[in-house]
Amino acid sequence: MRLLIRYFQPYDQLVGLKEESLDVPDDATTRDLLRILVNRHPRLADYISFDSDEKQMRRLVVVQRDEFLKLEDRLAEDEVLILYPISGG
Repeated sequence: MRLLIRYFQPYDQLVGLKEESLDVPDDATTRDLLRILVNRHPRLADYISFDSDEKQMRRLVVVQRDEFLKLEDRLAEDEVLILYPISGG
């Protein structure tokens, strides 16, 4: 399936793109996508890390269809947003 990946600060600076189209397997998960992105853009490796049991992401948020994705979530053929995690207070 084809995904439209939209990068937001600081990730757009790291990859040199605001967006890109990417073909992934039909059963791809968020974890699969992140591994593909690190292979395509090695500078992302410093920002894409998993916790010790690889169940949560740190240093970035992946959003699709207004939902924050977990590593095991299956992707849909749609746009995917790569965001820096921020919180309000």
